[in-house]
Amino acid sequence: MRVHFDVLDPDVSPEVLRAGFGPVAEAYRITWQLHDAATPTRTLITVSKFGRCLNDPLFRKSTGALNIEIPAIVSNRREFEPLAQSYGIPFHHIPVTKETKDEAEAQLLRLVDELDIDLVVLARSMQILSDDLCKQLDGRAINIHHSFLPSFKGARPYVQAYRRGVKLVGATAHYVTSDLDDRPDHRAGRGPRGPLARPGRPRHHRPRRRDAGARPGRAVAQREPRPGQRALHRRLPLTPDTNAYSCVMSNYTADGETAAPAVNGVQSVDRAVSVLEILAQRGEAGVSEVAGEIDVHKSTAFRLLGALEARGLVEQTAERGKYRLGFGIVRLAGAVTGRLDITQQGRPVCERLSEEIGETVNIAVLQEHYAVNLYQVRGPGAVGTHNWVGQLTPVHATSSGKILLAHLSPQECADVLATSGLQKLTPHTLTARAKLEKDLTAARERGYAVTLEELEIGLHAMAAPIRSRDGEVIAALSASGPAYRFTEERMHELAPVLLKGAAEISHRMGYLG
Repeated sequence: MRVHFDVLDPDVSPEVLRAGFGPVAEAYRITWQLHDAATPTRTLITVSKFGRCLNDPLFRKSTGALNIEIPAIVSNRREFEPLAQSYGIPFHHIPVTKETKDEAEAQLLRLVDELDIDLVVLARSMQILSDDLCKQLDGRAINIHHSFLPSFKGARPYVQAYRRGVKLVGATAHYVTSDLDDRPDHRAGRGPRGPLARPGRPRHHRPRRRDAGARPGRAVAQREPRPGQRALHRRLPLTPDTNAYSCVMSNYTADGETAAPAVNGVQSVDRAVSVLEILAQRGEAGVSEVAGEIDVHKSTAFRLLGALEARGLVEQTAERGKYRLGFGIVRLAGAVTGRLDITQQGRPVCERLSEEIGETVNIAVLQEHYAVNLYQVRGPGAVGTHNWVGQLTPVHATSSGKILLAHLSPQECADVLATSGLQKLTPHTLTARAKLEKDLTAARERGYAVTLEELEIGLHAMAAPIRSRDGEVIAALSASGPAYRFTEERMHELAPVLLKGAAEISHRMGYLG
């Protein structure tokens, strides 16, 4: 059983609680642990060639949504080394082959010991751990993967699940054991573990009684908690008559038949998207290269490429056997043509401004309740190597977000702020609604917004609006730099330069005002 409680008296420390509860626990022979939920979990993340499960904890940790420390990222490949560096996290490249597997696992264990790691997260690392390593990391390593187990074991679980009528799949995180395809026993001191839920997505796992009529998914075991692990997982009480299952929605009819014919397996879709990503990174690749990258047989890779080629998404080059992205990608990209045009039309302006201002210049747009950077040019005097492209940043603490908010209708602005909240990221972040609205009014009147160490300590920024042909503000052009050099006074001096650049991009987008 696990109990999460708050202590209202600031004089009651964990030591006081331990001393007070100790005699009671001894009298009833209770095995117990007490951990402070505010203590960050020291987490080591391992990853291979797909970064989806890596990006989420990195971003959530950077925004304060995840109470963890990440002393290291470990991978058998180097694709994500720049990403780790952009977050200021040490990256350890440990190649793994059949011959070097033992030494690679020994290196991983040394890192765990040297860095005092509480938790090892296998973020779809695609490496099978040895029995010995599983034992040494017992209760300290979790794996993030689909929630098909133990119903669909072995190869091609997505295909197996779809053929049985599964339509909705969750993701789960469970303790690493040597028998991952079998349901762990629920022994004393264990309970089910909930999923690593992503923000804004439903949690597909719920505790269910065994007689509830739900199709069984994976029952996930919980070992004794380590300090701070509740920041990663939701834990549920375990009683003799309850169990935890991964729940799925099915298209089964009453007689057990599926109500709709299968079209393409979920796994095939995932692989096809991976193929497109590989070609986007490499420019072109052969069937053998693609097969090696996604770990499938050449015949499977050939069928995937053939299906994509039939839709115009890939095409063969003059040299037989090589594939590259096709013009069908442009057709699909039509849904975001406006944003692509902003990047294309703004590129020369951003490059010129970064030289004139001497700082990093970005183009950002509003996506739901975040400001998302689409393009970035680092200035000659830029400090650090942080790449903001593709990152979701809070609207109330960034200059781009503020100028985009300032040009929304009052109701739209209120809706965005109600969803995003006003989280305090630094001592200078505006968290009072009245102060923020006053700041937005000032930004609208002078034509540009500024932030003074509101997102990060030591970072200043300013942003101006970019307009579409009909005059609507569709993006923001920002410049950012270190506070000691890009001072408030200097930003106001350079504001006309930034406004001129934003007006030029707006003109390129068809705005005549």
